[in-house]
Amino acid sequence: MDVNGNYRDNSSNNSNNNLNNNSNDNPNDNSNNNQNDRPYNNGSDNYFEMKKINQMAKKRGQEKFQHSSRNRLIGNIKKKFNTTMIGALAAFEEQFGELWGDGLEFKDLTPEQLEERERWDIVRSQVLDNGNDQLRASIDEISHYTVSFNRYVTKFVIKN
Repeated sequence: MDVNGNYRDNSSNNSNNNLNNNSNDNPNDNSNNNQNDRPYNNGSDNYFEMKKINQMAKKRGQEKFQHSSRNRLIGNIKKKFNTTMIGALAAFEEQFGELWGDGLEFKDLTPEQLEERERWDIVRSQVLDNGNDQLRASIDEISHYTVSFNRYVTKFVIKN
């Protein structure tokens, strides 16, 4: 099998090349010599090809693992940012929501509550916009690093 995954049939090439090369007894003349015609080549090409294929597959696996590790980290960071932003807003609404009539119908709000609600909506939008900007900056920063998840490890202790 070659590097591209194609199988080669070297048996027919060897017999034809051996017939052609038997007339040339000069060992220094490499004009018609094929690597497969050498007596010391006992499938070593196949070994090196398989080794190269194995190394390429291992490299692809490592790259795939790094990609999935990066995506895992990004997903976890997104969740944590959103939890932080929404949790902070919820805490403010819980403690100060009565100022802008949190939970009341819009038609039931007093003029002061309407004014406070407008201010709260502006502040809420600014908090969410700032958090989302920082989230995007963090994700962009992560793209500059090589990330590898250290998998969960469980150690079992055997007691006698």
